[in-house]
Amino acid sequence: VGSGLGMIGFDVNYGNPTFIRDGKNGYLVPIEVKEDSNEKIIDSLAQAIIRFFNDGPVDPHETSYAIATPYLIENTRQKWKELIEEVLHG
Repeated sequence: VGSGLGMIGFDVNYGNPTFIRDGKNGYLVPIEVKEDSNEKIIDSLAQAIIRFFNDGPVDPHETSYAIATPYLIENTRQKWKELIEEVLHG
């Protein structure tokens, strides 16, 4: 995401929804792990890939980079420093 790439991922409770804005920088593929067959899961992912290349977001780069900015190394380092300072010095 930090490189600004478009993304396709499963719409699960962690990870992907943090970085993928459906239709803006990629697609979130709905999934019901306990209910969906492997064939349905594979077909859904394949359809999302085809959709991305045929009709995908115009400029996923800008959106992906904006979403990733808070997670870049320098920003994460700064947040840790602030937290440590707050814990040590109140």
